[in-house]
Amino acid sequence: MEHQSVDSDKSIIKTGVISLGIILCVVALILAFSDYDFFSTWLVFFFMCGVPSQLVITMQMETLYPDYIGRLRQPVKGILMTLFTAALAAVVACILFFVVGQGYGPPSPILITYMILTVIVTFWIIPVMESWPFTLITRHPVFLGVISLTFSYSLALLIFRIFFDFSTMAGSPVYVEEIDPKGLFDASTAISFFVTSNAMVLLLLLTRMTLIPGWLARSGKQPGLGLAATLVVFLLGLACWILFTQVIGMDKTMYMVRVPVCFIFGVFLVDPLMQHEAFGKLGQPLRGIVLALVAFSLAPFVFIAYSAAGPVLTGLDLSSGAPGYEVELWVANALLGITFPVIVVMAKYFEFWPLKRERG
Repeated sequence: MEHQSVDSDKSIIKTGVISLGIILCVVALILAFSDYDFFSTWLVFFFMCGVPSQLVITMQMETLYPDYIGRLRQPVKGILMTLFTAALAAVVACILFFVVGQGYGPPSPILITYMILTVIVTFWIIPVMESWPFTLITRHPVFLGVISLTFSYSLALLIFRIFFDFSTMAGSPVYVEEIDPKGLFDASTAISFFVTSNAMVLLLLLTRMTLIPGWLARSGKQPGLGLAATLVVFLLGLACWILFTQVIGMDKTMYMVRVPVCFIFGVFLVDPLMQHEAFGKLGQPLRGIVLALVAFSLAPFVFIAYSAAGPVLTGLDLSSGAPGYEVELWVANALLGITFPVIVVMAKYFEFWPLKRERG
């Protein structure tokens, strides 16, 4: 039995490593054949319009819906699920381009920032709040998914308009005053904090919510569990953000990309790509903490690798740091805007086909 377990672990690692190689090749092709300006505007915008739908399809519907696709075998299921998501992304892109972006093209950093926020809010609505209170209305995965997705975009827009201010970009050719919400905080402060909070959400998910004190989570049911998790995420995120930006004194944009963004990507490497089996013999919360530590240790290498690939794939001499943050923004867009959706397609839509064959 122990020998079979070792063989299974090796198989999972092998599948994950080969899958990562395939994913990076696909991403490199996408980036290499994309003009830098097109990549940083239209391409990233389109891909990110599909990410909240991917979260709903994988985390809420478990790729079983639409049922006429969910019943199919691989690779047909993966192909059609990808096309279905692309169609949803196209619809969402058209709506948000005119509603949030007010038709100003190409998509500006202001609109791209809103898209990042939609992903963060969707991560909060679905795995943390488990789509409460909409579960009181329906539990059908499709209806629940549509409602959750609509609410995520709406809530993200509300948060965006209250907290984000892009006035420091005034005078820049990419600044569009008409779509600047002029909220309470400078955009770099707001987005760096919200991305940090998303990293804390993933930490809780890795530990299966066991980091939440029992007395705080109460019965473990919604909305108590979700609200408790939200409080823990806020406190951990705030502590992390203050440590790096105020105590250590890192530039907020550079901190956001080098720490929480690269950590988030590290989580994708050690958990979904490892079929959620890495360190499976450890109990919680130890397993989740170990996974988080591994993800955090991978973060510097992820940044180094992607920042080195930037000039090669773009053919441009990208500059790091203020005022343009070209390297940092390229890395963030390439990681979460392009590579993450491709990981979802490989791991969830195609279920690691053809590396992992279906049984029966």
